[in-house]
Amino acid sequence: DGAWGPFRLESSVAEGRFLVAAREVKAGELLLETAPDVGVVNESGVNRVCARCFHSDGPVFEIRCGQCEYAYYCSEACKVEASSLHSVECAVLARLRKSQLQLAGRNRNLLTSLRLLLQVLYYRRRTPDETLLRDLCDGLAAFRLQPSWLERSRRYQAVAECFAEICGDDFQWTSEEVFAVLGMADSNVFSLWISKAQHRTGCVMYGVASLLNHSCIPNVARVQRGCRAELFALRDVG
Repeated sequence: DGAWGPFRLESSVAEGRFLVAAREVKAGELLLETAPDVGVVNESGVNRVCARCFHSDGPVFEIRCGQCEYAYYCSEACKVEASSLHSVECAVLARLRKSQLQLAGRNRNLLTSLRLLLQVLYYRRRTPDETLLRDLCDGLAAFRLQPSWLERSRRYQAVAECFAEICGDDFQWTSEEVFAVLGMADSNVFSLWISKAQHRTGCVMYGVASLLNHSCIPNVARVQRGCRAELFALRDVG
């Protein structure tokens, strides 16, 4: 297996980039185990879900970042392990927490989108040579043809305006560039759930897993273990 494991990266004009089997694969084989490249806790549960491992056991967590007061953790170990990644966005989250923007009081889903946007942009700054999350499909061409585009574009514009207000000193991006990242997130995000309660805890992005195309007759299944994803072959491929 190479850098892509049992997969080979290919592309076409019609379907973009996708993964195909690089060798024979047997049904039940574990093909990929991956942690998210970026991810955020749902705004509605930000103090009850660990910002690193996405563990949630019900009560409000007592351990949190004292600077931004936005990231909560299930243990001191998770807080320490998350510190290097959290430090790059902490100041912006602190400004977001203190902001009196109408967005903050109006729509929690928009705040979740804004925080995911921040994660992607800081990921790109942190790993400038990594193109995986830079080149994922943004879906904007298809979204613009849908009847729901007006509503979606208004949501994107609201996030872009909030982004410009709290991040203007850190990033200089046009609204169209922000739209592209939000479209990429909408096209490639995976939701995390507490299955027993049917409650969504957050959303994450896996660069490699996003290259597995959706299918009505899938040959791969995803098993979620916390925030980590495991991909298993449903049948022989090769």
